Amino acid sequence: MLGQFNMELQIDTVFDTLKAPPFLDVFYIGDFAVDSLGNIFLFANRSIIKCSKSGEYIKHYPIRIGQGPGEFNHHVRHVYSNRTDEVYVEDNSRLVVLSNDLVFEKNVPVSPTNNPVRFDDSSYIYCLKRKFGPNGIEYALYKFDLSGQERGIFASFNAGGYQRQGGLTVASMHEYRPNAYYSINSNFLYYSYNFEYVIYRFDLDGKLSAKFLVNERPIMMSDEERAYVLERTKRTIKANFALDIPMDFPKNRPFSSGLLCDEKGRLYLVKFKSVLDKTDGFTVFIFSNKGRLLYSSRIPYYPRIIRNGVIYALDTYRLDTEADLSYRIIKLTIKNYDKMKSDI
Repeated sequence: MLGQFNMELQIDTVFDTLKAPPFLDVFYIGDFAVDSLGNIFLFANRSIIKCSKSGEYIKHYPIRIGQGPGEFNHHVRHVYSNRTDEVYVEDNSRLVVLSNDLVFEKNVPVSPTNNPVRFDDSSYIYCLKRKFGPNGIEYALYKFDLSGQERGIFASFNAGGYQRQGGLTVASMHEYRPNAYYSINSNFLYYSYNFEYVIYRFDLDGKLSAKFLVNERPIMMSDEERAYVLERTKRTIKANFALDIPMDFPKNRPFSSGLLCDEKGRLYLVKFKSVLDKTDGFTVFIFSNKGRLLYSSRIPYYPRIIRNGVIYALDTYRLDTEADLSYRIIKLTIKNYDKMKSDI
């Protein structure tokens, strides 16, 4: 490893719900995407909104529930931009495709179970889908074409779960549950299961081509962490289901909580952060595309996207203790990006 890379960051707020144009009536940001020019597409409470790279409003696409062209079957969950800068909107039953200018193009009959959706240069779609088995809930990473046809399965993992009344299995929705992260760069898909200290590299036809080992030791999940998560999660479950449901926890903490690629082929593995850790920022391990650990670094916000030397994050805040929660998209420009090596 080359050591610690101290990112010189210029931090800007590019969209803030408190400062949005009043006619948009924005009070919530659910997700966002960034195209190759740095334009931002965000899913707000009632619209898909396009902004310039500096955050200036350009256009919006109203979210309407219905069965007609360009309407949504369910409430929107996520928004993405593919390699040709089209906008994909996930509505829990399919992907609705809009042009970069927010004009409806088509529907794609793919219903991802879990965020994120990734695209390769040929616009094939990669996402996790859920199925139920004898050992609980299992997720698999699938490849689909634009007609919704399955083109391969790359990896799978068991998500556990617990039983609700009537035998229905529900996944444990907390930070310590099993999960997977994946990203695509050039001709490879990189995959990380959050309890393994490994990054898997697949060819885009599904063949495993390499394993990159991470030299870190497992850390046991503490009783304090379990108590914190259990109390918080049970409050949420009781509010939704009015049931006292047991929760499953792992022996160890997860290791990773995100995996990104940049255009130079580097991998950014986000280290898991304990719910009891109140310090600012996240630790990121930066690898070459050959699996060599180059650097560790710290980023003050959780990185959702990295593109052309810019990290994008979604942040929440309150003006005071009595104020409603506000949302903002943060842009962190890495001013010394060109000094970061791509290999050893």
